[in-house]
Amino acid sequence: MKLRQGFVSNSSSSSFIVGVGKVKSLDALKKWAKDNKVTLGTENYSDIRLKTTSDILKNDGWDYGIEGPNLYVEEPVNSGGRVYSKFDVAGDDFYCIVCIGNDEGDQQFWNGYDMDYDIDQDYFTGDQAAILTMLEKGDILEDVSFNFGAERNG
Repeated sequence: MKLRQGFVSNSSSSSFIVGVGKVKSLDALKKWAKDNKVTLGTENYSDIRLKTTSDILKNDGWDYGIEGPNLYVEEPVNSGGRVYSKFDVAGDDFYCIVCIGNDEGDQQFWNGYDMDYDIDQDYFTGDQAAILTMLEKGDILEDVSFNFGAERNG
């Protein structure tokens, strides 16, 4: 009989980025997305989903919704934490919804003794780093809220 030594798991770990905010300038957002090679669309698989007020009121997203006066986006990990942005139900606005869940697996976060999910912004590269920088700066979006990290996702 073979016995596996070391880390064994039936679930997985992943890094994630979530964010939400009201678009200040649609043209500026589109230019930023093109310059940074970031997918901007309305579909759930887009890096950044662009939704109108009426789209959101239909609540066609599995990872976002309205809670009181706020639009929220839920983290794609076990804790299910949320980020919030003010939401004007009477407005005719565009909102950005970011919900990126990577699937690195447990080995990426295993330090030989236990799981180490302590990552910083530098962990993310390429278009994901650009998305975090855009969320942090707040020059394209207003009332921005975002979070990133790593955790169990199953």
